[in-house]
Amino acid sequence: PLLGDGTWKEKVLKPTYGTLTDIDGNVYKTVKIGGQEWMAENLRTTRYADGTPIPFVQSATKFDALNENRESDDLSDYSKAYCWYNNDVNNKFGALYTWSATMNGTNTKTRKVSNTDWYGEEWYETLYNWEANTKIEGNNYVQGVCPTGWHIPSLEEWKVLVDYLGGVEIAGGFLKSTSDWNYPNEGASNLSGFNALPAGMRHYVEARFEDLGSATWFVSTANDSNGPISISLSSKHSKVNASGWYSWVGYSCRCIKDK
Repeated sequence: PLLGDGTWKEKVLKPTYGTLTDIDGNVYKTVKIGGQEWMAENLRTTRYADGTPIPFVQSATKFDALNENRESDDLSDYSKAYCWYNNDVNNKFGALYTWSATMNGTNTKTRKVSNTDWYGEEWYETLYNWEANTKIEGNNYVQGVCPTGWHIPSLEEWKVLVDYLGGVEIAGGFLKSTSDWNYPNEGASNLSGFNALPAGMRHYVEARFEDLGSATWFVSTANDSNGPISISLSSKHSKVNASGWYSWVGYSCRCIKDK
């Protein structure tokens, strides 16, 4: 396939697949893309790797209460929660986790990004100017809700993936599944094997389930207010976007393997 990286070049993607088992016994497909290995499915675990249960919050009233008197950077146990879209445990899209549950209460261990840097598509260009010490190394990984040996990807690790797939304007198409998305599912080919699915989200207002036509994941990098940043894909285009949101919404989770 043709992948655009500013100069346009030809690459043949040959995904290599593996498996990963979480603490609950769920078995996931994994995929090697370039020098990284990612989960090729969204996480479904109900427990952290040490066996600690993640609070299950199904009721809209209780989920909505997570944002009462909370700040957008809240990482307390109070805000830890997971749920299933439309309360359907058998859905194919995996579980939805709040920011605190995703990070398991751990504050970001990577350099923060200023608000003007991470919104929309600006995140991608800005990361070219980061110093070398922003790179995640060894114990700077945030394991969060991920199985042992895996961690929550940073914004920089997402950039490595997007670079490999040709850039922010088209990489989303190579990440998205060719099924389940709303029309037109622009550019979708899933040539990377990442198999991104439109899992939607649980909103902080009235705990509504919505956007079952988009895919969103928290990253371990925080903005300069310690608030969360998320990566998202849409059926309407092939771009990969980053934006800030509140900590008590519910998003999907994808993990990346430690190196």
